[in-house]
Amino acid sequence: MKKSANSAVCFGEMLYDYLPSGKYPGGAPMNVAVHMQQQNLTTHFISSVGKDEDGKSLRQYLKERGLSTELIQTDTDHPTGKVIADVTQSDDVKYDILQPVAWDFIRPTEEAIQAVQQADLLLYGSLACRHEVTRNTLLSLLPRAKQTAFDVNLRAPHYSIELVKELLGPADLVKVNEEEFAQLSEWYLDGSTNEAAMRKFMQKFDVSTLCITQGAEGAVLLYENQLYFQPSFPIEVADTVGSGDSFLATLLTGLLQE
Repeated sequence: MKKSANSAVCFGEMLYDYLPSGKYPGGAPMNVAVHMQQQNLTTHFISSVGKDEDGKSLRQYLKERGLSTELIQTDTDHPTGKVIADVTQSDDVKYDILQPVAWDFIRPTEEAIQAVQQADLLLYGSLACRHEVTRNTLLSLLPRAKQTAFDVNLRAPHYSIELVKELLGPADLVKVNEEEFAQLSEWYLDGSTNEAAMRKFMQKFDVSTLCITQGAEGAVLLYENQLYFQPSFPIEVADTVGSGDSFLATLLTGLLQE
């Protein structure tokens, strides 16, 4: 990762998570953008909302947290994103991600292109690419980025082996959880998930940094050819919604700001 950076762009979904306790702003790239901005890394967010009350309130949510909304598009034909979350098992949340919604139709704009070119990092995930409109927009932006971070974030049925491989190609940093890395290894390697498999994966896809979160066990990071392990901190789990996003935001901010 290039160090001493001072800005980032996040690309992808913004939505409301519907939980038993109510609805909450969500979407992995939006969560990451909020957390990076709150850690004093200038962050921009490219997405789309519907012309509805949910879209209006999500814009307000970002403004209240210091994030610009100038790159948030308004889709008059599709509603703001919505996810129904099943938190019956606190350590294994299930999601029903409704479609089609506004963030499936993010368009390439001159403002978005300029923001990506000027930023030190572009963060993206696989979920936003479930529809060809947003996928094509992202693919047009990736070559313009100075460096990239790919949050794999597999959400069935919104991905394919071919799509993930296409998104791995431009990635400098890849963040996955242990289940996702096992899946990637099964697809592209020999099914192994040890340090040797991590190095083989990075070589195959020309990735410079690989982070694997391991839930209650902590996380491993292969960075500048050195393997790091961070045990988790003992806490009482309420639910895990958004925890990987806050982790990734802190990791990226730390790497970028050294």
